[in-house]
Amino acid sequence: MYVGISAYSSILVLIGRICALGIVVAIIFVGPFFMEMKIFPAGMAFLLVAISILACLVVVDASDFPFDVLTIEMMYYILLLNHAAGVFFRFSLQASLLITIPWIILSLAYSIDNFSVIGNALFIGVFVIINLYTTYTKEKH
Repeated sequence: MYVGISAYSSILVLIGRICALGIVVAIIFVGPFFMEMKIFPAGMAFLLVAISILACLVVVDASDFPFDVLTIEMMYYILLLNHAAGVFFRFSLQASLLITIPWIILSLAYSIDNFSVIGNALFIGVFVIINLYTTYTKEKH
């Protein structure tokens, strides 16, 4: 059963999610003007990691929220980090691990069904490896 806004029992998590959505919209509209700046990749990566940490709060706050949706959301942030932020492979590796490992730990700690979390963790792990491989080959050539 998928739940709506009632899954956000904490107003703090709801405010964090609205801020994350606002940051993504701001990146979409303001990002092209700042792409030539040297600080753009680091700023973009920092924002995406911060948004991912905010997304992990949903795992803590709303344990009845479906983890499949959270998995897709984390994969989206990792995809943006690896292909849209413009960071180098080394930083992409560190940020992907910084996003993935806390999500897996929090999911296992607060989930009712650990088998689905393990399956999603394997799925997101393979996704991270594929994205890191494409970032590495893109940087190498």
